[in-house]
Amino acid sequence: MECNRNCKTCASICENSCPICGTKGKKVSSVTVKSLIKGDFLFDENQDIYLCVNKKCSVAYYQENHPKCYYKEEVLVPIWFKEKYNQYMVCYCHQIYLNDIVELVQHIDEPNLTKKDVCKYLNKQHQEDCLHRNPLGTCCDTLFQNAITYAYKQKQEEK
Repeated sequence: MECNRNCKTCASICENSCPICGTKGKKVSSVTVKSLIKGDFLFDENQDIYLCVNKKCSVAYYQENHPKCYYKEEVLVPIWFKEKYNQYMVCYCHQIYLNDIVELVQHIDEPNLTKKDVCKYLNKQHQEDCLHRNPLGTCCDTLFQNAITYAYKQKQEEK
């Protein structure tokens, strides 16, 4: 059966679905998982590793047919979409939270801030190591831009 990505109405079990909630996961690198878990790495390095993308599920990383799951409490950093709004980390390399961006946009009179601008205003040194710091193991540029857009919308709504 071909996946239609509508997990709520789907009766089949995905090959890479979370063993707890059944949500299809996002593939991540073993390098990322090794860098971010507390304790020993117990997964099979020859099998794919997935991040559960269900924000309500406490599972962070899992493998198909492997008895071990790593829960979000076993990860060294918060997984942004599994946290409360004020704890959304947008950039793991620079330790920038959504609230940081919202507050900056609220207090600065400059339109169209970029990631580089935000890092400059927040006095963050340019350092990128997304593979080892971001739970998805990917660059945060899209998330960062979405956060900036959200911050400007919040500012508009307050006027």
